[in-house]
Amino acid sequence: MTLGLVKHRLPPIWDGWRVKWDAFEDVTDIHICPPPRSRERCECGSVTPRRIARGWRQPKPGEMFESTRRKMGRRGKWVHIPAMVPAWPVVDLHAFRCGDCGDTEVWDTRTDEWWTLGPEDYGPDGSVRPVEREWTGGLFDLIPEPDPATRP
Repeated sequence: MTLGLVKHRLPPIWDGWRVKWDAFEDVTDIHICPPPRSRERCECGSVTPRRIARGWRQPKPGEMFESTRRKMGRRGKWVHIPAMVPAWPVVDLHAFRCGDCGDTEVWDTRTDEWWTLGPEDYGPDGSVRPVEREWTGGLFDLIPEPDPATRP
């Protein structure tokens, strides 16, 4: 994949969430806990160390979550009261790019899934989770569909 043909350096949207990406850095300069799975070399055969970029998943406009706030009570003690607070960006995406071929994998720490990016992920719609066939509760949903090439 040639990165010159894509509009974005990394997907601007991840599963419907806006993402701001940091610049790529050497992997040795960054500490991630727990450490990601190690892959000694890229599938292209390169032994060049991969570079990493962190992705900040942005909250949706007006997104809030329930928390507590402290307030001074009547008797001079702090009281915790429920409150809605604005959401903030969270780093939970890490992109690893081969220094030779440009192959990029993204580790989503929120779901602990790894994704290999393709050309379709770099467009304005970003990366979207593939739609899986849903189980509707019927018996025939559990039976795999026959391959038309092997039908008698």
